[in-house]
Amino acid sequence: VIVEQGTQAEYLHVVMDGEVAVFVNDQEVALLGGQECVGLMALLEEAPYGATVKACKPMQTLAIPSREFRQLIDMHPPLSKWIVCMLARRIRIRMDVSGQGGLA
Repeated sequence: VIVEQGTQAEYLHVVMDGEVAVFVNDQEVALLGGQECVGLMALLEEAPYGATVKACKPMQTLAIPSREFRQLIDMHPPLSKWIVCMLARRIRIRMDVSGQGGLA
């Protein structure tokens, strides 16, 4: 288990290699692979993790502590654009999967 739903977010995990499964209330909702982030929304909101994330096979993550993550955003504004794009992509995928259609 990389992060557990309901526990306070302390790290952003970047999946460097391998694949993880994302579970909300014990139901699998997504598979994420290389260059994806785990815990992003919880860190941005300073909230508990909203999902449990488990490795599907041997993998590597880069764990960035919350404080350092915030410093990175402050020091590198383009990182904010990357974060917004990643979140928008996830929302679009979620809407397509749920049958709600994409947004223009």
